Amino acid sequence: MPINPVHVSLMHNGKVLIVSGSGNLPSDTTYLAGVGTQQQNKVTTQPVPFDMFCNGMVVLPDGRPFIMSGTLQYDPFQGDPRTAPTIHQLGISYNCNRWRTAAWYPTATTLSDGSVMVFSGLDENSATNTAVEIYKVGSGWSQPFGAGWTPPLYPRMHLLPNGNVFYSGSTTSSAIFNPTTQKWTTGVANTNYSGTRTYGTSVLLPLTPANNYDPRIIIMGGGNPATTRPKS
Repeated sequence: MPINPVHVSLMHNGKVLIVSGSGNLPSDTTYLAGVGTQQQNKVTTQPVPFDMFCNGMVVLPDGRPFIMSGTLQYDPFQGDPRTAPTIHQLGISYNCNRWRTAAWYPTATTLSDGSVMVFSGLDENSATNTAVEIYKVGSGWSQPFGAGWTPPLYPRMHLLPNGNVFYSGSTTSSAIFNPTTQKWTTGVANTNYSGTRTYGTSVLLPLTPANNYDPRIIIMGGGNPATTRPKS
């Protein structure tokens, strides 16, 4: 791998997009992305217009990877206000646009209508964003919808079958966001484990007829020192 993979995405053409950045090295200003294929076992790199280190990324309904933010400044860290819907032909091109609130370490969640919900991340003043913004192809960014609480960086978010979004941590208390009303319901459930699961992870388990498509989320690891206790 010729660059440090910060985010990786499988594209609709079967190729893989690798997004790099400064990689926690402020002196590295050679910002690159790469496209690779399994068949050729080769990654071709190309410069990108800003430092996409610590970005958020999802794939839009039209097949384009959508890159949100990056590192504007180190120590204290500040979020870059730019986003980049990428267009992939033979290479990579970036149509950069600004959103209302920058976000360094944001979480992006694709909603049931194909729009993208973005939450948390550090803004241009190193403060944690406490509002949700929603991006839709053709319409752009929504207004910010205040949460009324402060999330951790890279919060763990999962789209539920009913269209709502479940927040599972890293804190001990969970919450649900309703994209229709743009409202949060907090204190939905609490983990038995009393510690904050920083640097842990969570995943939505498969929705199958056997469990009547009942959504269950398993939370794994995290904490300092790390815990071995999972909880679903």
